[in-house]
Amino acid sequence: MEKLKTIEELMEKVKDAKTYTIEGRGAIVRACKDLYMLMEEDVCAVGSEWMLAGLYKDLCEANFAEPYMCDLQKGTFATMVEIYKQRIMPRL
Repeated sequence: MEKLKTIEELMEKVKDAKTYTIEGRGAIVRACKDLYMLMEEDVCAVGSEWMLAGLYKDLCEANFAEPYMCDLQKGTFATMVEIYKQRIMPRL
C-alpha cells in the first residue's frame, strides 16, 4: 500500500521535527495537511464523510505558531494515523 508508506514517511518527519524552529513547525504543518489530503478520499469512500470536519479541525486548524502547542500536535497526528489504520483502512 503506497498510502501506508507515505503515512509512515510523514510520521517520521513529524517525529523528527524540532518545534522550537520555524522550519520544524512548518514541517509539522505540511505533514498534517498532507495526511488530511491522503485520508480525505478514503474517509469518503467508506461513507464516513461526517468525520471530515473533525479531521480538518484537528489536523489543519491547530495552533502551530507556539512550539509547545505544535509539539502537542505530534500526538494528535499519531492519533489520527491510528484512527485511519484501525477504522478506515479495514473498511476499504
